[in-house]
Amino acid sequence: MVIRGLTINKSNVKQSNIELNGNGVVVSSLHVEHTNTIKNNNITNSNVTQAEILIKGNAKVRDLTHKVTNEIENGSITDSSVEQSLVKISGNTIANTIDVGATNNIEGTNIENSSLVSQNGVYISNSQVNNLNIRQNNSLKNSTVTSSTVSPREIPIYWG
Repeated sequence: MVIRGLTINKSNVKQSNIELNGNGVVVSSLHVEHTNTIKNNNITNSNVTQAEILIKGNAKVRDLTHKVTNEIENGSITDSSVEQSLVKISGNTIANTIDVGATNNIEGTNIENSSLVSQNGVYISNSQVNNLNIRQNNSLKNSTVTSSTVSPREIPIYWG
């Protein structure tokens, strides 16, 4: 999915969103490949998520493969949050194998007063994951970052 040449203000933008929610959700095999590009855009007071997978509410997943390439190029991000390749697993989910391969690039972009710019966040809470494989290649090139938090990799795992 390509978003090009827009002004995005006071918006929630999601590219490639998959949500498995609720009791009784059983997935034997899910293989997802995404390529998402945001180019020449001005993003202000917004939340942007590229390639999001949410699994919650007692879901059972045998095999999940998530391969993604996300790019943000030649734009500005002001007073906004951006998450590239986000995986959240919660609510007593049981998963056998989760395999995440992500390439996240931000290039030629001015990031200012942004609360969070995260590349490849994986959050697991109150769930069981037997095999977790994460391969990532994250880059921030030729960009200016002012009064912002940039996280190239974030993997908090909470057991409860």
